[in-house]
Amino acid sequence: MEDILQPIVAILISGLFAPLLTQLIERFTGKSPDAPAVRTNLSAEEKRKRRKRNLVIFTYAVFAQLSLFTMFFFLSKWAYFDENYFPTSERELIREGIKKGKDYVIPKMTIRVYSESKAGLPAEIDSCSSNPLNYCMLVSISYEIVALKNFKDQKIFQEYYQALYAYDVLREPGSETQGQDKNPKDVICNYDIITTMEKYQRKTITTRADFLYTVLPATRVFMGDEITDENWDFFYYPNEEDDVIGEVEYQIISRTLQFNTPTPDDAIHLDENRSKHTISTQLLKSKGDCFHFNILTAKIPRLHNKEHFGVKWTWK
Repeated sequence: MEDILQPIVAILISGLFAPLLTQLIERFTGKSPDAPAVRTNLSAEEKRKRRKRNLVIFTYAVFAQLSLFTMFFFLSKWAYFDENYFPTSERELIREGIKKGKDYVIPKMTIRVYSESKAGLPAEIDSCSSNPLNYCMLVSISYEIVALKNFKDQKIFQEYYQALYAYDVLREPGSETQGQDKNPKDVICNYDIITTMEKYQRKTITTRADFLYTVLPATRVFMGDEITDENWDFFYYPNEEDDVIGEVEYQIISRTLQFNTPTPDDAIHLDENRSKHTISTQLLKSKGDCFHFNILTAKIPRLHNKEHFGVKWTWK
């Protein structure tokens, strides 16, 4: 808003000085350009001098008006706008989204992964779909959305969950209406998110899915690297749709598993050139007597098109 308001204020204020400016120019040049001509039969030399004088008046007027505008522009910026308006990453994301013709932008994503062993499940639940259940994780993704158009009970985006090593993925209720699953495979959930939003409204939209495992394979691939180890898991988010995404934060949570101290390569940001960047990971542990849980956190400020961000974690 200040991009429009500030020049208007500067123009209005500098415009107040236009009458005074006109008087000063007339006094400086000795004659007003609007004064009626007494003679009509001017010689060529007199006409040339008059055109020159009028051009000088016009040049002085333009220069003086631009000087006034510039002065009041920076004066208003220093006196008011710099103290009352602040640049934000969200505004820049909105500008980028508008430039790309997007329907929405995502200033922040929070990916919560609840990683639990069988010990964290109720005693009567020891199988699902006739398969033994020894490990599961609930993935809950919260998208902070700013709409760039009006949505009225219609699709805003398509959610996609795929399990690489689980035997089943179960879609859980989220914050919005969910369409039918478009993929019949057990390890894929693919469905539309339907919502109502006004243009430039901000809303948090959450989706969830359960990943069910009989066993975690010891050898798996994480961000292009094959890793052989026991008691570890991972999750990654790819931006393959050219979404305009700001901060992405991971929270890996468990009450039944005791996480190991993270290593420098536990969180990986893969840029569009497939170069890997290690991201700092923090481990927090509860100190309460009743509940014991671990939380691993990692975040990046932007996730551009064709970039991936993933986290792995291990436990004792």
